[in-house]
Order: sequence, then C-alpha cells, then structure tokens
Amino acid sequence: MGVRYSYLAEQFRDVEDLWVNLRNFVKTGDFTLGKELEKFENSLNNYIILTNENGNPINPYIWYKFDIPSNLGLDSSGNNINITPQNTPVATYGIKYNSGILFNGTNQFLSGSGFNFSNKSFSICYWQYAYSTINGSTGWGGSANQNQACWFGYGIANSYYSIGFWANDYNSTTTFDDRNIWVFVCFTFDLITKNRKIYRNGVLIGDNISSDVINTSSSLFEIGIINGGYFMNGIMSDFRLYDNYVLSQQDIINIYKNYF
Repeated sequence: MGVRYSYLAEQFRDVEDLWVNLRNFVKTGDFTLGKELEKFENSLNNYIILTNENGNPINPYIWYKFDIPSNLGLDSSGNNINITPQNTPVATYGIKYNSGILFNGTNQFLSGSGFNFSNKSFSICYWQYAYSTINGSTGWGGSANQNQACWFGYGIANSYYSIGFWANDYNSTTTFDDRNIWVFVCFTFDLITKNRKIYRNGVLIGDNISSDVINTSSSLFEIGIINGGYFMNGIMSDFRLYDNYVLSQQDIINIYKNYF
C-alpha cells in the first residue's frame, strides 16, 4: 500500500510563507530564498518540548521519534528504553518528514521492556495514520491479567479510541472514521483520581473513573501489537510516554497546534 503524505494547517502556513518569498524571488531576483527554504526544512525537523509554569522542560520518559531508519526502536529520551522491531516494520514518512514507522497489520511490531505501569500516573501520545478502522493503532505493556496491564489504541473495539487495564477497559464516547488522515492521539491516567481521559487532536473525547489502578511486576512494553494480536495497520509517528505526569488539555493542544 502506498503512503500518502498529508500536511496539517500549521505546515501550510509555512508553505504559504515559502511561496510568498518564491514569488518575490521571481519578481525581484532576490537570492535570499535559500534562507526561507532552510527555515521551512528546520520546521519539519524540530520537535516541540513542553515546559512547566517555571519554564522548565517536561521531558518524555520514553520517546520514539522513528526518524532513524536503521534504528526505529531508539529511545530519544535518554533513558535507553529501546525496543526491537519484529518482522521488519519499515521507515516511512511521518508527521515530521521522514519520521514514521509503518506496520502491516499482520505480524509487525516493536517489542522491549523497561517500563512498569504500576501505581503511577502516566500520559501516552502519538500521531497515527490509520489504514483501517480496525487496529489503526495499538500498543500495550504489562501482563495479560485484570488490572495488570495498560493497552491503548484506535479500532481495537470497532472504530473507537480505547484505553484498558485488562478487564477494566474504556472506549471513547463515539466512533470515528479516521482512515488515511493524521490524528494526534493522547491517553492520560491520574493515579490520585483514577481518571482516564482520551483526546483526539486536542479535544477530549472520553473520560471515566477506573475501578482500580494497575499493579503488575511486568516491564514488557510493545507497540503495534496487544498480547500477541491486534496488529497495527498504519503509520505511527512521534510516540511519547510521560511517567508520573498527567498532561493537561493545554499541554496536549500545545503539542498538537504548535507542532510546527
């Protein structure tokens, strides 16, 4: 299946700026256009880092940029929670130029260990380009027992976005046909309130109070699969997991709207 590369509105503003300068170049022969090209290219390569009210960075605990084709499971957070490609998922266009990983929906995934979901708040966010409303994005960590895992994704239950703790699961309040478009997805869990929230492009599309927290000894962590099935069919880009931190809606909007 061919990969369709689509732009967000934020990117179009940069493209429009570029065309304005190109038009001026044609009219005036101004050879400073190279600076505008460099600016536009840099906008595709820079990643936003959130900051708190004091201006200090809020860094992901796990960060898979998928921008090195020879090492798609590299953790860019500095915590070295690298995961290993299984059955050769391939590098492709992502939300930021060459920064995506393509899963075939049949047997490709990433697998590793090093993160434990037990008794903590967390936030998971990523960009998806789903080829299907079934398993458009998937991932999980822990062990396959009640309240001993976290699984998440799009199209696991029909066309819903979902987060589950195994036999303690929650779907978004409505379904979405999100095939062949880039969507920014975020799942958060607050340990104190037990509140689980699901966001789509910065908009809250569901929240509920979990009946329990996660308690597991497993540090298994996988993307593109859930417990040996639910293989992802689509592209993922810029995957982030924040440990012991609940992203606010404004944090999520800042990543989504200020991405470029």
